[in-house]
Amino acid sequence: MGTVVRLTFAAWLLTAAAPTLAAAGLNTGRNVLVVVNGASPDSVRIGEYYAKKRGIPADQILRLTELGPDPTDGIDRPVFERAISTPIAAWLNRCDRIAFVPKART
Repeated sequence: MGTVVRLTFAAWLLTAAAPTLAAAGLNTGRNVLVVVNGASPDSVRIGEYYAKKRGIPADQILRLTELGPDPTDGIDRPVFERAISTPIAAWLNRCDRIAFVPKART
C-alpha cells in the first residue's frame, strides 16, 4: 500500500472517529503533535494551517530537520531512525499528553 493511500486512510479513520474521541476528551489541540518536514515549505505551510484550524499550539509542531525538501518514499532504516523516529520519540518523552501525531506530507 502506498504512502499516500496509508496517510489518506489514517486521516479518514481519525475523521470518522472524531466524535467518539471528542466525547472522551481526547480530540483536543493539546493532544496533538503535528510533524512536518522543516526543509519543505509546503509541508510546513500545511502543518501550520492544520494546527491553526484544529487549535493546536504552535509549540506542538515538530519540524524535522534531517530530511531534504522532497525526500523519496523509500528511506533506509538508519535514516528513518535518525531523521524521523528519534526526534518524534524525544518530543513525546517530554510531553505525555499527546494522543495523535498527524504528519503533513506533500
